[in-house]
Amino acid sequence: MKMMKSIAVVLAFTGFFPSLSLGCSVCFVGKEATMAAYYGTAIVLSLLPLAMVGALAYWVFRRYQQHDSVSAGEYLENNESAYPKQQSAPTQ
Repeated sequence: MKMMKSIAVVLAFTGFFPSLSLGCSVCFVGKEATMAAYYGTAIVLSLLPLAMVGALAYWVFRRYQQHDSVSAGEYLENNESAYPKQQSAPTQ
């Protein structure tokens, strides 16, 4: 119900003051400040997914590095050398 009131207020406001809601960044009808806001928002919304994918890739890379270094450290602690011992062939 609260949302319906908010929507009604916004629609009434734009109905009574249509000049405030004019703004088209494509056809350049709006004010300069309105166009700058549209362009700024377009840039942010274009770069945000790229930044999120980059952050995810960096996180996966760091986790892989941590896992790899822990695995190597555990292996060296449990074995005498980094290379497994070669077993000689059984003699008969």
